[in-house]
Amino acid sequence: KCLLKCLKLRYHYKLLHDVEKQISTQPLSQTESTTTSQGGFLEIKGKHHDTYFVIPATIMTANDTVYHGTFLYQTAGLTDILQKTLPIYLLIWLLACIVVIILTRYLLKKSFAPTERILQSQKDFVATASHELKSPLAVMISNTDMLLDNVPLNEQARQAVQTIDFECMRLSRLVKDMLLLASSDAKTWTLHKSTINVDTLLITLYETYEPVCMKQNLELKLHLSEESYPAMLTDKDRLFQILCVFMDNAIQHSKNNSLIEIEVIATEKNIAFSVADHGQGISDEDKQYIFDRFYSGDKSHTNKSNFGLGLSIAKELTQMLNGTITINDTAGGGATFTVKFPLK
Repeated sequence: KCLLKCLKLRYHYKLLHDVEKQISTQPLSQTESTTTSQGGFLEIKGKHHDTYFVIPATIMTANDTVYHGTFLYQTAGLTDILQKTLPIYLLIWLLACIVVIILTRYLLKKSFAPTERILQSQKDFVATASHELKSPLAVMISNTDMLLDNVPLNEQARQAVQTIDFECMRLSRLVKDMLLLASSDAKTWTLHKSTINVDTLLITLYETYEPVCMKQNLELKLHLSEESYPAMLTDKDRLFQILCVFMDNAIQHSKNNSLIEIEVIATEKNIAFSVADHGQGISDEDKQYIFDRFYSGDKSHTNKSNFGLGLSIAKELTQMLNGTITINDTAGGGATFTVKFPLK
């Protein structure tokens, strides 16, 4: 402490010595005041970018004693000013940002309120209409089946009833998909999670679609690991539904005599289910919209069985199961859809 004190005194002594030297070599600015006996003032700069006002003065007492003094006043630098005012300005800026954010959110919420009401009314209409169409369609399908099975019809009449039955089944699938999406919008989907056997799920999927692929002249191949897959806690029906969407999409876009592959890759943290087809593939432009509702890469809509809802449903189900869904190009042409889930 004594050493520091001595160094400070030495510094101030040297500073005063420098000041006296500058005063003796530089002319002083004369003040206009006649009430003091100061000789003027001078502005000098220190070695550390500090600035001082120097005022030499002569003080005479009543008994004619004369004192000569030099007064120094250190001016505030930019750093000092910032240190004093910057916290205040930061606080004002922060409060202004908070006010702007609150006001912006309020105005946006108020401006989007009519749009949200319209969207909600549309969702309610879709849900209501789908629910109301479900029962009449079931009656129509059951009656057309009865006509085809029990009533003798000529060829023209039978063909007409078969067309009605086909269109009713197509409309029934559309209604079912719309009801699923309406349930998703209303957040009323329920999950029934349990520990499932992945091998059994894959074999069931293969056995379900093998006859369909054979009918379409397609080869279906299931890649099973030599080691057992880890146990998985999920909703078996929802996962199977996602894989069915992948399979339906692969069958729809595959060429004759092409291959469809089912594969599962498991790591310590994740398990991924993939369905790859070797068909026409999906363009990069369509990939960014492929999971949107009612979107179809077939702009001409020649395929009447595709409503553009299957992949959007698969995405909704994947999000419910805390998974991710992706699409990639298959080597040699085609598309590969993959859904990945974390293992807990």
